[in-house]
Amino acid sequence: MPFRNLSCNAFGLLMALVAVQPTAAQVEDTAPRIVHTAPSVFNDSVYVIDEGGLRALRFGGPDGDNQSLIVVGQPGRLPMSYLRSAAVGLTVPKRVDRVLMIGLGGGAFARFTREHLPE
Repeated sequence: MPFRNLSCNAFGLLMALVAVQPTAAQVEDTAPRIVHTAPSVFNDSVYVIDEGGLRALRFGGPDGDNQSLIVVGQPGRLPMSYLRSAAVGLTVPKRVDRVLMIGLGGGAFARFTREHLPE
């Protein structure tokens, strides 16, 4: 069995990483909606956009690249591949006592760790 040495937390994290796609009900065909916008000294403006069950953080304009994504109402999901790659590192130790995060971005990784490693 390939997972025999994983702790229960690590196995749960791996299963959470596998289930990353939004459901069909979440990806409804809706137009993007600007939830919030604010000026930024670094990026002209910061936008929070809801679209198809996802909430995106974008810089410069509402059509900019996604800097961060969350699945609305499901903090334990990571829709961005680089965050899923980072989360795999949490499955290596038998027990995770502390996690150091430098930067917050849209908070997806912080929400994910709080959901799956509440202790």
